[in-house]
Amino acid sequence: MFQSSDKLLSHMAAKCLALLLYFRLKEKITLSNSWITFCQRNLCEYSENEEVVYCLYTLTAVIKEIFKDTRSQKTEILKQFLTPLDATFEVFYNSLFSQHLANLQDTSKIVNSLIYFLELLELLIASRIHLGLHFPCQRIFFLKPSCVLHVITWLIQAFVKRKFIIFIKKCLLRKVGEDLCRGPVAAFMPPDEHLDGDMLALADAVLQAVGSGLLKTLSVHGKPSCFGGGEVQPGCECLPGPDHVILRAASLLLIKSLDIKFQNCASAKEMKVDLQRFMSELLAFLKPHLEPSVWSQHPCEWLSRVFIEQDDDMLEAAKASMGIFLKLSRLVCFKVILLTACQESRQHF
Repeated sequence: MFQSSDKLLSHMAAKCLALLLYFRLKEKITLSNSWITFCQRNLCEYSENEEVVYCLYTLTAVIKEIFKDTRSQKTEILKQFLTPLDATFEVFYNSLFSQHLANLQDTSKIVNSLIYFLELLELLIASRIHLGLHFPCQRIFFLKPSCVLHVITWLIQAFVKRKFIIFIKKCLLRKVGEDLCRGPVAAFMPPDEHLDGDMLALADAVLQAVGSGLLKTLSVHGKPSCFGGGEVQPGCECLPGPDHVILRAASLLLIKSLDIKFQNCASAKEMKVDLQRFMSELLAFLKPHLEPSVWSQHPCEWLSRVFIEQDDDMLEAAKASMGIFLKLSRLVCFKVILLTACQESRQHF
């Protein structure tokens, strides 16, 4: 049915298959070898056929059902589900993000694959953080973040770039999958010895991408809309403003990346250089989208204007900024104390 010309029929078939697979997992019935082979065949490399999209949708739907269940042992069920597909996800990750839009006949198909695979990635990372599972496929994004960051520079629709920016932001904040976690949290989860290192690798990749001009590739010109999502009719006196979701996400992405890097840095000089460099990049990115009256104010006021409409992001930005300030202050203070101690010791001798 996945090959049917009726999109609704194909979608319903994928949904029914996902529920059937979840039932088998919950009842501890072995998954069908033919279905596993079907997934492995379609995800061994990216192709423009519809089966890839429905395969990704089915996988995502199954994991969502596992997260929804508040009674069953989620970790064991998900472990059973991911084991035969672990290596396949990594292969598809490499294949999908190595595509070149110019070589594709229909870019809408890769956009669909990107969106569905991004949702699958989010679920895999969420299961790592909230369920304590440790599969290689759950680390692939952190080990090769440049692949995902590169998508933001592609000539694709702005809403796709927005989804990727928000996804990376949630990863850095460790808030991936928070809306999916229901029921009591496990009393004990095995420690994830790689998570801090993976976050640092992601932060470094983000800063490297920003240094290479990532912010300049973002489209932040918002499109006015009516209640319910309808577009504003021509002739209405409504001037489109910037997309504040993108402005907030990009700003927080950079600030949090700096915070993570600085918490693992021991050089005050290096921190000052990076802070000056990247905050200048951020302020240059924000300036064209802020009211001229804000330009004459302190740069910190610029950031407060960006986050004023979203309390959660403002709190995270404030925490990250405070973390940067405290880390830098401690290093400078320690340097002063050390220098004073050296001078006093010389006086004694």
